[in-house]
Amino acid sequence: MIRPNGVPISFELALNGNRVAGREHCIWGGRSSPTRKTQSKYGVVDAYQAVDQRLANRPFCTRCWQWLPADEEICPSCGLTESVVARERRVYGWLGIQRYLSQADYGIDFLRHGRKIEIASRELFQWNNGETLESEYPIDDWRNRGRIVGEIHLDHCRVMYTKDRFDRNDPAWDEMIRIVRGDGPLRPDKAKDLGCGQNDSPLFLLFQVFRRSSPKPKTAGSYEKLLIVPDNDRAEEMAKHFRAREAEYQTDHKWMELVKEADRQLLTPDRPIDTDGDIEGFEGFNPPAEETNGSEAPAGGETETAAESQPPYRAPIPSLSQAYRSNATSPIWEVRAYQVGPSDPELNGRGTPWSLKATTSGVHEFLVNTEHDIFRSATMTPLDALLAELASSAVDFQRGNRASQATFASLLADLREQYAGMNKLDPETLSNEAALTLSSISRDLFEGAGPEDGRALFEELAPVEQEGVYQRMANRSVPNPQQVLDEGRFLEFAPYKTLLRFLEPTFRPPYYRF
Repeated sequence: MIRPNGVPISFELALNGNRVAGREHCIWGGRSSPTRKTQSKYGVVDAYQAVDQRLANRPFCTRCWQWLPADEEICPSCGLTESVVARERRVYGWLGIQRYLSQADYGIDFLRHGRKIEIASRELFQWNNGETLESEYPIDDWRNRGRIVGEIHLDHCRVMYTKDRFDRNDPAWDEMIRIVRGDGPLRPDKAKDLGCGQNDSPLFLLFQVFRRSSPKPKTAGSYEKLLIVPDNDRAEEMAKHFRAREAEYQTDHKWMELVKEADRQLLTPDRPIDTDGDIEGFEGFNPPAEETNGSEAPAGGETETAAESQPPYRAPIPSLSQAYRSNATSPIWEVRAYQVGPSDPELNGRGTPWSLKATTSGVHEFLVNTEHDIFRSATMTPLDALLAELASSAVDFQRGNRASQATFASLLADLREQYAGMNKLDPETLSNEAALTLSSISRDLFEGAGPEDGRALFEELAPVEQEGVYQRMANRSVPNPQQVLDEGRFLEFAPYKTLLRFLEPTFRPPYYRF
């Protein structure tokens, strides 16, 4: 269907609403949110990349609905020439960054005449070196979770007779690949080794800026730059509200609250709340104080200062503000959490670290003094305090119900399993994150080193270590091993023990630069 302005409705939806064919993508930016742009060495990159490339016209048989090679005038199916016309070809749609990471829910949808032929395809995330396919995304997340999504319309490409896959032998498919991901690998070092030129394709730009699932290093502003919500389980749960068409989840706002909170914690992790500044919070909670000229006194002749009449300042904590429920009990707690000062009247004394109370609206307010000494420990956080309060509340709720066998311990364990997953000390998680960190260090350690430096450092390795580096480069089909050695990038292929030895203070080769 075409609008009066000549724009296909499917294209308009793809660019402005990412809602083609009934499957919505929960992405940063888009129709209901401002654009999300990040400054990088590739310039300013928008997390929402529109694709619209017009190609040269090609013969098309209106009788058989079949595209013909560019130099043919007779349809090979019906043998007619009068049904063959020159028709416009376009590759259009968008690529974007999902607001959460997923092992299954990411990839690019490919459409033909508004119908989705392939859903969540990862083929464009692979590099074909002519012999094998190398996976290029995701490679920075040990759980193999991705968040690059998109919808690409390819109306002029043939499909298989089953109508569930595009024909890879059609030249139109290769044209689309060059438009969407460009020529050569997505990895800059790999592209450099192969001598590939400039790549400014939409997928290449998104890969360079948003490929990571966690900022490295974690400095103030790093979460917003990557558009990463630290608690991915929470971000994924919020996406369910987005797809349920709940109004407050249709924009980036809820996710961005969590991102900015994480960046504030990196900036000033131990700073008390600012009682003089303004912070984005819950509507109507922190109204400005009314101006007085000092000439009026309250009834009874009493006087009060502006500080006494002004409500206590409370800063919202988005990461703790959500609905909580235990699998073992029926209550649902809608919690709004606030950071408060030690003298807040609701804390019932300066020594109380937190308080949980129900309001007349049914919302539970959790007030916490994050500067209290009890939180100066890795084993006690405001989340731990809140979950303990909810477990205690659940015990009180079921008191007298003989059918319920849930104890405080079991309730707390259940709540922590549901809402404190990101704080688990899982050995496998820690091991894999350490491996990714070491790999990142090895890639960046000798950036800018000269050829003599790289070669000298490699010669400092033991023969068995050098052999291990050569073997790993061969396994990964490195096209120019000598260049890798000269640039000092051989550590990317060295065993982790070798890398750790480079970081030891006792290891100081002649050309040591860091």
